[in-house]
Amino acid sequence: MKKNQYDISIIIPAHNEEKNIGSCLSSIIEYSPKNLLEIIVVDNASTDMTAVISQKFPKVRVVYEPEKGSNRARQKGFLEAKGDLLAFVDADSMIAKNWFDTVNEKFSRDKKLVCLSGPYQYYDLPRFH
Repeated sequence: MKKNQYDISIIIPAHNEEKNIGSCLSSIIEYSPKNLLEIIVVDNASTDMTAVISQKFPKVRVVYEPEKGSNRARQKGFLEAKGDLLAFVDADSMIAKNWFDTVNEKFSRDKKLVCLSGPYQYYDLPRFH
C-alpha cells in the first residue's frame, strides 16, 4: 500500500532570530521531500536580519506580523498557509532527517489524527544536561 503524501506548510514564527534561522531553514530544506509546499517565516517585528536571511532560502516566503507575540505570529502563519498539513517549527530548532517521513506515515495511518508532537533533543546543550 502506497503511503499518502500530504502537501506540507512549515510555519516558523521568528522574532530577532538571525543567529538561528539559517540553521533551522537549512535542516528543513535538506530533508524536505517533494510534497513540501511552502515554508513561511513569520517575521514578528524583528529588528535584526531575520527576514533578509530567510528570503535567501528556496521555497521561503516571509510575511510580517507587527504585533509581538508567538500566538499572533502563529496565527498569521496559519492564515497564510495553503498546505494540507501545517507544521509549526520554532526558529531555534532543527528537524531530524526522518521528520517528514514520520509526519506522512502517522497522518496516513490514522485518519482521525489532527495533531502531532514528538520527542526532541537539544542540539546546543551537552547530551545529559
